[in-house]
Amino acid sequence: MIHFSFLLPCYNVEKYIVKCLDSIYAASLNSEEFEVLCYEDCSTDNTRELLQNYSLSHSNVKVLCGKHNVGLSAGRNILLNEAQGEYVWFIDSDDYLDSNNVDNLVNTVITNKLDTLLFNYKLVDTNNQPLRDVKIFSISPIFDGAKFVEKQFGEHVVDHLGYVWRFIVRKDFLLSQQIDFPEGQNWEDLIWVAKVLFYSTRIMSSESVGYIHAVNSNSISDDFHKNYRAKDIYIICIISSEQILQFINTLEEHSIDASTKEKYEKVFLKYISKLINAKLPLYLARTNHNERKLFYLAIRQKPVSSAIKSQTNFLSKLLFSPLGLLLSDLLSIIYSIKHR
Repeated sequence: MIHFSFLLPCYNVEKYIVKCLDSIYAASLNSEEFEVLCYEDCSTDNTRELLQNYSLSHSNVKVLCGKHNVGLSAGRNILLNEAQGEYVWFIDSDDYLDSNNVDNLVNTVITNKLDTLLFNYKLVDTNNQPLRDVKIFSISPIFDGAKFVEKQFGEHVVDHLGYVWRFIVRKDFLLSQQIDFPEGQNWEDLIWVAKVLFYSTRIMSSESVGYIHAVNSNSISDDFHKNYRAKDIYIICIISSEQILQFINTLEEHSIDASTKEKYEKVFLKYISKLINAKLPLYLARTNHNERKLFYLAIRQKPVSSAIKSQTNFLSKLLFSPLGLLLSDLLSIIYSIKHR
């Protein structure tokens, strides 16, 4: 019986994919009880060949090959629908697992019949040298999702919402709640995480480090922090915030007590506030004038909602005003002088 599905969307990861796969098989798991599903998204390097060669020597590796590039979100959705395991773990194929702790995490989620398990991770550089351990979770009791957020989330956790790879989740739970990834956009993790945390009826955290996140200049997140393109700034700060606010507005439909609902909302409203009031001005300051013009073109084509504006401070209100481009240019000059 397959208990576990490791799900790997793969695109141009020839430098990393074998290490990622090896880290799964280095764990002390029974190969008959897990599968590794890879979605090869029309890479332009040797990723597909490496995956197919790996599958020849590992009978529980299945490689799904796309006919055209569909992107990370669609790849993850395809993998979820194909998975045979009771539990799924989405892994970025340029990262790898902490093999020493995988068995413990798998046993924890199966033994406790969880919907969701969260855990810690390590950050390493491109040479796999340790940068730091990101340990924000301790062992928790089993809660329902809203109560878990109320009890476990604080100042040190709210900045770590958007990492789907630090969750192990029951497949049927995701399907029954219709929790998938918004396709056609990056930063799809944020709304996925918000829904998983809320809808879980049995969720807990572990103090174990289960995942190694490698700083990779070619990854979506690290490329963003190198280039700060207008499209990505708009998606991560505006579209993601809109999606989370729309979800929060549906909470009235659920039978949770008012206090828990309020604390759940507070966590995500605080996260949105940080995106809009702290990160947006910084991202705009770090990019160039042409990208800022494109950002404001997007704002004109689809104005920011009143719900978003209600979360803004004075500076962000000015950024969303007709003076926004001029102000963001000024912020860029100040940033350049400060970091010269």
